[in-house]
Amino acid sequence: GRVLEPGGNPLTQALVNIVGLFSDNAVLSSEADANGAYLAFVPAGTYSVSAFSSPKYGIINPKQQQLTVSNGEVADLNLRFESADTEIRGVVTPFHDAIVFGWSDRGYFSQATTDGNGAYRLKVKSGTDRWHLTAITQHGNVAYQSAEVVVETAKSPATANLHITEAVFLPLSKTAFIATTENSSVTLASGVRFALPAGAVSGATFPLTIAPTVRPFPRSI
Repeated sequence: GRVLEPGGNPLTQALVNIVGLFSDNAVLSSEADANGAYLAFVPAGTYSVSAFSSPKYGIINPKQQQLTVSNGEVADLNLRFESADTEIRGVVTPFHDAIVFGWSDRGYFSQATTDGNGAYRLKVKSGTDRWHLTAITQHGNVAYQSAEVVVETAKSPATANLHITEAVFLPLSKTAFIATTENSSVTLASGVRFALPAGAVSGATFPLTIAPTVRPFPRSI
């Protein structure tokens, strides 16, 4: 499929996430090329497909799409970003290096980074909708998150302050040497397993490092 700007032009370097639903299918990511095109090979199943871009563009991530793929089927799904026309403002405490994520009941998703004072401006769409906000920061293998705050959006900017309190300890990163001619996998201490099929990348042997990071998954599906 293709990832598009609100005006319909290709959006380059957007990240497309493909998450298996109702099973243990792998989580896949694909980066859009210069034409906005992305490609991913997946086993038969049902998937949630979403796209993400840099907050600096000030656009709203497309609504998540649910897609079922059969054996041998080629599915084509375009993802189009939307324009923002208002924002939610606030301050994140006590950390000032956080990312604020927001997802709405209507299926939209947006994110913003805080400035040196912890202030953020989250671009959203106005209208009858509720946005669910949380702030996250990560220091080493410890992630910190705020409680979720729900905001009703209107034409005028809304305000929501977020206070980070919850700490989550992530598994330590792990490096393994992968032979590209064989099916390989790396398993973290938490039991999370990263699988790489034979021939998925070129070359003979290379070091693969898995470094866990944290972010909320949009909950509109």
